[in-house]
Amino acid sequence: MNLSLKEKSLWISLGATMLFFGYYFFKVSRSLLKEGRLDDSFIGFFITVVIFAVATKIVLHWLLAITLGKEELNAAMGPEDERAKIIELKASQISYLILATGVWITGGSMFFSATPMIMANIIMAFFIVAEATSFAIQLVYHRKGF
Repeated sequence: MNLSLKEKSLWISLGATMLFFGYYFFKVSRSLLKEGRLDDSFIGFFITVVIFAVATKIVLHWLLAITLGKEELNAAMGPEDERAKIIELKASQISYLILATGVWITGGSMFFSATPMIMANIIMAFFIVAEATSFAIQLVYHRKGF
């Protein structure tokens, strides 16, 4: 399977996002099931996860750029075509709906006595799901040639 630079970049972003934030939310759900609450130590853990996710994406994109030929890299750095812009817009529309749903659910969680820490994690979970969905939709559309 011959992947474009855009598809390779999307796979890096999707993989790193799922790996690091999947681990974060695994730990969050374990803590909630075990203790029934989240303490403030998750703030530091969240910041650490974000730093590692960003650093991993930077390193992997840097390695991708190094492995590309100069011609392929120059072609990829040119102006973005209309098809790619339309694909990004479609993915953004769907991910926006996911994020908006998360905002409403987070607001509604106030009526169930959710703590600010739990509310922050609900909105963050919806943000990560929206972001991962955007990456996945773009991958599908690029693969389909849409």
